[in-house]
Amino acid sequence: MKFRPLLVLTLFTLPALALLVWLGSWQLERAAWKRAETDSYLAAGLRPPADLETLLCGDEVVAGQRVALEQEPSGEAVRLYGVDAGNRPGWRLLRPVDAPDCAEGYDTVLVETGFEPLNGEERAATGEFRLSRAPGTGMFTPANSPQANEFYTLAPEAMAARLAPSGTPSGDVLVARGAQSLPPHLSQTPPSRHYGYAITWFGLAAALIGVYLALHIARGRLIFTRSKD
Repeated sequence: MKFRPLLVLTLFTLPALALLVWLGSWQLERAAWKRAETDSYLAAGLRPPADLETLLCGDEVVAGQRVALEQEPSGEAVRLYGVDAGNRPGWRLLRPVDAPDCAEGYDTVLVETGFEPLNGEERAATGEFRLSRAPGTGMFTPANSPQANEFYTLAPEAMAARLAPSGTPSGDVLVARGAQSLPPHLSQTPPSRHYGYAITWFGLAAALIGVYLALHIARGRLIFTRSKD
């Protein structure tokens, strides 16, 4: 075999190939993480309901555990962007309850009491209360607008101003409510979809290698020769 690589083509191909392989590997890691999170959430939901002191004052806070509230959420609601059980976008309405005595740095925990579709009237939230992690942020997450009572992430200080005199809410956990078995960040992109993304990236990497080799063969820079007896 004789191989004389095209310099410019090779310099472009190698970084692109490395990027495609990295993206595929990253999606495999995401799939494994998502599967572990899903299994943990479903397993936590099988435990009997417990009060906030039991759930938040232990060694580990586990999302998905059912919550037995000892206090009725009340007062003005803060609006947190999200989706309902039908995957329709809107505002999750959150009201505070007193945090357990072990709480450090916050006075209340926000509880989902209703949902307001982007184009519709407010309706009460139904289903079991479950402990939930604060929604994550990404590159394209919009900025919070406290003046309009429109939040995309938990912002304890800004929310505290609207909830006064209830106190500062936790910025790490909230009590979600709904009929769906998994929160949106787990249900919207299941592990199977990440595997599909990984196959796509690895497929593009294989196609890139194929095109690279084909161009070299066409230009006579890659020649396969048989060994002579």
